[in-house]
Amino acid sequence: MSDSLEMLADVDVTVEAAEDISCAVLDRFRTLGVITGKTTAICALGGKGFRPGPAVADL
Repeated sequence: MSDSLEMLADVDVTVEAAEDISCAVLDRFRTLGVITGKTTAICALGGKGFRPGPAVADL
């Protein structure tokens, strides 16, 4: 297990478009097998995160 994280930020997105864009990114990550399921407290210290998907080992 690792205690590091990666964070993506779109500094140009508007508040109005943020939810749609974040949903599209998460859908793409699921399609690629990078994440799986919904957020859970098991995956992040002090918060919620996504379980790694089957493609993570290939990254």
